[in-house]
Amino acid sequence: MKNLSFLLIAFCILCFSSCKKDEELSTKDKIVGEWQYESLKYEVYINEELVDSGLDSLVGSTIEFKSNETLISSFIDENGDVQTDNDIWVLLEEENKIIIGDIGDRDILEIQELTESTMILIQNIEVTGSGSGNDFYRRRDEVSLTKK
Repeated sequence: MKNLSFLLIAFCILCFSSCKKDEELSTKDKIVGEWQYESLKYEVYINEELVDSGLDSLVGSTIEFKSNETLISSFIDENGDVQTDNDIWVLLEEENKIIIGDIGDRDILEIQELTESTMILIQNIEVTGSGSGNDFYRRRDEVSLTKK
């Protein structure tokens, strides 16, 4: 009976140690693919006073992150025409950010949430001296996307 118990325990250990855990996708692997815009929440502040906010629907707009760090975005303009744009993107995994564009014309987006099917990105834009005088302008955009 002792030998049977020992064999049963050894068999269980062997089974559990040989079972591979499902490998979780990397951040980049989760990002790569075509995403559909769901909504854009925005807030505009001047001198830290909220002056405008709202929710825009971006129906029909998509962005495709490719594994070679290029992207294609498409959106419907005010005339109802589909416009496309090609750009580059870089993942700063340690900082949980995506940079879209090149030096001088780039957007820095913070990854607030990322799963295999949803992504929420935050962009903060700050400008001192916009408008008249030394006004401090700040805009915060929160974009929600779902994977196609």
